[in-house]
Amino acid sequence: MCRLIAEISVDPIGTQEPTESDYVVAAERALKKAVEANSTLQYQINPMSTTIEGEREDVLRILERMHQAPFEEGAKRVITTIRLDERMDQDSSIQHHMDVVSQKLAVTKGSMC
Repeated sequence: MCRLIAEISVDPIGTQEPTESDYVVAAERALKKAVEANSTLQYQINPMSTTIEGEREDVLRILERMHQAPFEEGAKRVITTIRLDERMDQDSSIQHHMDVVSQKLAVTKGSMC
């Protein structure tokens, strides 16, 4: 089972207020609703983006939904940046990525000045 890992950043522009948080919250609500309906989706909210893991069709569907959410809140323009990581040779996950980096940091920590 190959899972897709996606990073998405939803940025409404040209809004009346300088803050984007209400629009971003709308996108995150769309994500949480999708996760409640499909427990195989995993996600991690980061300061400037959100990482989502799941089957390709499910992830692509939620990326579209998250992009659409700010429009439903009144945004006139939305720029969404998406990065996709998909492996066909082995399984991958958000947690695996985090574990590999942590393990390598632990190994190199002793050799750092």
